[in-house]
Amino acid sequence: MAILVAAALFGIFFFVRGRVFLAVPCIFKSVTGIPCAGCGLTRAALALTRGEVWMALLINPLSVLVCLWAGVSWVWIAVDVVRGRDTYWPLYRRRWPRWAVVAVVVVILANWTWNIIKGL
Repeated sequence: MAILVAAALFGIFFFVRGRVFLAVPCIFKSVTGIPCAGCGLTRAALALTRGEVWMALLINPLSVLVCLWAGVSWVWIAVDVVRGRDTYWPLYRRRWPRWAVVAVVVVILANWTWNIIKGL
């Protein structure tokens, strides 16, 4: 329950004071000079909170999927806690089929390539 409360407080802080996070540099990019696959996720998430879906997709296409997954996960876990059930974690820990792993890797690599091409 404490983790859920902490996550909710972080979410509220992020949406209310999200601009604070814009100053945090990417460690991978700082070391290598190449943007990582996640570069721009924070700015894209903030664009989504303002309703700028197209801008979020331009900044980092993976952002929409990550934000959707995070939102669904938070709601699902909250419903599990309220109902006293455990339906999210067994599904989350389940072994993925090989094709799903390959699909996720391809999407992440495509997103990373997009970040490098646009010079993020």
